[in-house]
Amino acid sequence: MELSGASERTTAWHTPVLGVPLYVRGFRITVFAAALMVQMALSACVALGRERRLVSTAVMLRRARAELQRLAVTDALTGLLNHRAFFQRLGA
Repeated sequence: MELSGASERTTAWHTPVLGVPLYVRGFRITVFAAALMVQMALSACVALGRERRLVSTAVMLRRARAELQRLAVTDALTGLLNHRAFFQRLGA
C-alpha cells in the first residue's frame, strides 16, 4: 500500500479505525489503546503472581531439601547423629 500519494491516505492512516480519541496529559491515545494498556497491566499482574508462586515454591523446596538432609544423618528415635553422619564426620 502506498502512503506517499494523497494526503487523505496519510491522514486516514494516522486516525484510529477503532476507538475514540482520548487526551491524557497532552497525549492523544484511543480507547482501544487504553484497553490494550489495561490488558498489559493485568497480564503483568498475572505474571507477578506467577513469579511470586514460583519463588514460594523454590523456598519450600529448599526447606524440604534441608529437612531431608537433616533426616538422612539423624536417628528418628533419638535425634542423635547416625552411622552415616559418623563416617561423614570422620571423612571416610
